Amino acid sequence: MSNTLVTSFDFTLSGTPEAKAMKKTRFALQKNPWNPMQPETERLAEVQRRNRALYRAHLLEETLAGILDGCQANVAREKLVDWTGWAARSQLDPFKKVGRAIKQHLEMALSLVLFAGRASILCNAGVKSGFS
Repeated sequence: MSNTLVTSFDFTLSGTPEAKAMKKTRFALQKNPWNPMQPETERLAEVQRRNRALYRAHLLEETLAGILDGCQANVAREKLVDWTGWAARSQLDPFKKVGRAIKQHLEMALSLVLFAGRASILCNAGVKSGFS
């Protein structure tokens, strides 16, 4: 989702000093947040200073990805409910829409989270399945 915001940002501000400052931030936004290098950290700090909506979208996306990696039902439920509230307050229409959909179909979303978590545990343990 932050990809869409980066793309729309690129087109709406192209040629301005803002756009020049935000140039080459896409890689920093898409990089694995667990292992940032110094240049990516600096670019993310620049995004945070110059485009708060884009940075908020990045945080929402990474937080949801972290929740989807979880395996425990009660923890995932609590985090998803918290995330949907954050998404609703975010003032970012794509995230509001996803938040409403998750809230409306919470049990199905939880079953998908748990299924994906169990499948990744089996794959990481070396158990062959039809998913890899």
